[in-house]
Amino acid sequence: MALDDVIHIMKERYGFDARSVIGTQKPIMKLSHTLFGFATIAAMDVNSQMGTTIKVAVGEGGSLRYTPNNITAKVGSAIEFDFFPNNHSVVQSSFANPCHPLAGGFFSSFVPTKNSPSGTSFTVIVNDTRPIWFYCSQTSSSHCQSGMVGAINAPSTGNTLEAFITLAENSTASTSPPGTAIGGFLKANSNSTNVVTSSSGSRVSG
Repeated sequence: MALDDVIHIMKERYGFDARSVIGTQKPIMKLSHTLFGFATIAAMDVNSQMGTTIKVAVGEGGSLRYTPNNITAKVGSAIEFDFFPNNHSVVQSSFANPCHPLAGGFFSSFVPTKNSPSGTSFTVIVNDTRPIWFYCSQTSSSHCQSGMVGAINAPSTGNTLEAFITLAENSTASTSPPGTAIGGFLKANSNSTNVVTSSSGSRVSG
């Protein structure tokens, strides 16, 4: 993707003048990092236009559930997690180790809210059809162990969502990645507030 294309997408979609930031980035190493970040954001935007958007309610109605929690998505699809009260997260894990973050995986950060819905969402892009496992890392009421887990493109046999739920029920206390959101697009009240990516793109297979 050419630099002009990146700048155009940033300006049209997010109202952000990338040229103004590029002009302030020295030395060259900082400039390359900035351009890489802009290109990744633009690529996520293009990918989301290529596929459909699948909405997932996070804790709707006070439940400790993702609805739906068993998602089938094509490559290029955007999975939009919409947050409800009180305070939830979406964290990528491996199948074998639920309730604990996968190295390099996505993390929405915690989204505390009293509004239903909150107007805050976290979106990841499906880059391939390998299974993706996720959970809520809220330790109050042990959300993950109580069944607040989900999967994208889980197999129908073997490592199924049902098997993942059983593993989560017997997992140790949940943990969260350090720091803020990563691996997706965090959007609050229709205004983009944070765009962050993992080293390999908008999501990592597990």
